[in-house]
Amino acid sequence: MTTNTTDDATRLTDLDAAISRLSAVKKGYLDDPYAELLIGRLARAQDQNRPPIINIGTHVRVYSIDKLINKYLSGFDNVQIISLGAGSDTRFWRFNNDERINNYIEIDFDEVTSKKAMLINRNKELKSILGNDIKIEKGGSRLISSKYKLIPGDLRKVDINDLLEPYKNKDDPTIIISECVFVYMSIDSTNKILESFSREFKESLVIIYEMTNLDDKFGKVMISNLKVCKYSIILSPKYVLVKRN
Repeated sequence: MTTNTTDDATRLTDLDAAISRLSAVKKGYLDDPYAELLIGRLARAQDQNRPPIINIGTHVRVYSIDKLINKYLSGFDNVQIISLGAGSDTRFWRFNNDERINNYIEIDFDEVTSKKAMLINRNKELKSILGNDIKIEKGGSRLISSKYKLIPGDLRKVDINDLLEPYKNKDDPTIIISECVFVYMSIDSTNKILESFSREFKESLVIIYEMTNLDDKFGKVMISNLKVCKYSIILSPKYVLVKRN
């Protein structure tokens, strides 16, 4: 288990994302019946009302990624999705009836996957979606079913392809999703993961939703605010927003 204080703070960013998602649902910005099923007691105890700008941002984030996924799915009927640092994300459940997706893998810290696996295992609706072949492994931190796999792993330290080896379909078209993950990792760790995926999968789409231009005025203020919450931003200004004419 990871006990580093900075890692604890990083994991708490998912709590904020979960509350923001639930706020957007309650205010009508999102249609997500699973948002409330995948939050724990800590999130339930928080104020779940976010200002409109946050609700709008959550809407844009969710639906823009969903749109890219649906566009890719329109060209294939046997797609695999790998979600890095998935946290409490509900996308698998919202897409669970889409027969074009044959495998869905989520990876996160073992503390995060343990909590999510417990929530899933305790909820009849979520369990029924996974079917009868659910396996809870590795002290409760890993959940395996025919279509959905919840895998514990520190993306900074593991060989991503070795971690995925028992669960991935190497020859299937693959969507890789990373939402606000690489910003907490070093450039070397990020490059290693992306290079591994580029070698491993013949046909793939990588969707990255990250903070950019952290060295401009707005970025510096954002970083300052995150540091107050002990969130450690590591990513250097190497990855910046490319302006289009």
